[in-house]
Amino acid sequence: MAPVISGTLISQTPPSPDILLAGGHSYLVNWEASEITITLPQSSSIQFILTLNGTEIQFSFVSAPPNSPVGIHTSGTMIVTTPPGPDSVLNLVNTSLFPINNVGVTFTIVAIT
Repeated sequence: MAPVISGTLISQTPPSPDILLAGGHSYLVNWEASEITITLPQSSSIQFILTLNGTEIQFSFVSAPPNSPVGIHTSGTMIVTTPPGPDSVLNLVNTSLFPINNVGVTFTIVAIT
C-alpha cells in the first residue's frame, strides 16, 4: 500500500523501510506493529527499537511476549527531533533474538515544529 503523505517534511518510498524526515524539525511519531507472526517456541520477547540515522532513539524500546505464533501486537509513541541539515532516516528495527516471519506496520508522523 502506498503511503499517504501530506506536506514536504516527511517522505517514504515503498518498498524501502526508510522514512525520511526533514532536518531541524520535531515530529510526533506514533507507530503500531500488528499481526506479527513468529516461529514458536521462543523463550525471549519480541523487541523493536526506533533508530534515527542508524542510532537507537533513547527510550524507543518496546517489547511483547511471544505467547502466540500469530496476531501479536505492540506499539510506541514518542517525539523525535532531527538535527539541522539534510534529511534524517527513521527506521523501526527488530532487535529480537529471532526473526519475525511477518509484520504489518503503520506509522502516523506529524511535524510539530
